[in-house]
Amino acid sequence: MKYSKQFSKYQVKLISKAEAKEFIVKNHYSHTFPASCISLGSFDSTDELVGVIVYGMSGQPKMAQSIIPYLGQNDYYELQRLFVKDCTDKNFESWFIGQSILWLKKNKNEIKMLVSFSDPYYGHEGTVYQATNWLYTGKTSPITVYLNSDGIVVHNRTISKGNVDRSTLTKERRPSKNRYVLFLSKTVDMYRNIIDDSYIRINQLDYWLEREKIDNVQYIERINGYCKKHKLQLKDNMKHSIQPYPKKSNYN
Repeated sequence: MKYSKQFSKYQVKLISKAEAKEFIVKNHYSHTFPASCISLGSFDSTDELVGVIVYGMSGQPKMAQSIIPYLGQNDYYELQRLFVKDCTDKNFESWFIGQSILWLKKNKNEIKMLVSFSDPYYGHEGTVYQATNWLYTGKTSPITVYLNSDGIVVHNRTISKGNVDRSTLTKERRPSKNRYVLFLSKTVDMYRNIIDDSYIRINQLDYWLEREKIDNVQYIERINGYCKKHKLQLKDNMKHSIQPYPKKSNYN
């Protein structure tokens, strides 16, 4: 989507975790802040913070592999929180996401994939992801959440650490979330293990070359003595099929 000069008054830049947390906890419907990696803020012409977008890693250690088998924790970010104030212009959320993607491509080029989830329970089908051309890959499994006395969801990590007594929380079953994926790179370079036909990441090459010496076995596919690189298409190797965008539902 192309935008006019209507957004020229806004500036997107990296902000501190503390600044992002204060903004998100106050304004986002979850009133919680995740274990984030990157927080970007959008400021208007008066230098007021009008939007925050937060990227980080999922609490599920194998989130990346559940989408692309040969990707790992350091290859992706989850878009964990997004909130913009009502004072912003029409289509601002889409523009803001686009600017955050440009920032990631410039400053975090190791990130190959973005994942995000929209929650129909709160009336969010993922319209902003649809507007910015993310791929819809279906729904997650329904989940059970635990709510505190204020009706705020308490994360399982908080409970597992013993910071909250589970018996004081209210259990509630929630519907599936919508899963969206966006690739920041079309391909990823890999080597092939000729023993089991698996793929080996570039940063694992030294380990496997050392294994070849120790085991006296050739693991890495070679051509004329050189390790052969394969460019694997990310989109073609997803575990989930690409599906039509979902329409708005009402769970409340």
